[in-house]
Amino acid sequence: MGSNDLQALRFLLKAQGVGRTVSGRDLADHLGMTSASVTALLDRLTKSGHVQRTPHPTNRRSNMITATPGSDEEVRQTLGAMHRRMIDASRALSDVDAELVTTFLAAMTAAVDDVDRESVSS
Repeated sequence: MGSNDLQALRFLLKAQGVGRTVSGRDLADHLGMTSASVTALLDRLTKSGHVQRTPHPTNRRSNMITATPGSDEEVRQTLGAMHRRMIDASRALSDVDAELVTTFLAAMTAAVDDVDRESVSS
């Protein structure tokens, strides 16, 4: 399951948790994707059994998108495994290497933050 697939499912599961309906347009906006790209993503997730499309009750031109019941557990397992691998990778660093990575990431964050500040002041 790819990054966009996981992000889509997490968004759908969160929306379902608060009783919010989600359309393809909502998902496209959330993911920053085109309608065509979201359609392809939804086709793939529908085929794999992770989501279902149902007609919107008040808008004939729209579908509601929902995650299937087993999707929640699969997302948890996938993210759990990924988090374990990330923790293992960070624990494998020596103290010197960890300090180097921390310094590098702080410098990269500052560089991005500077670009954001420059665009606001322009």
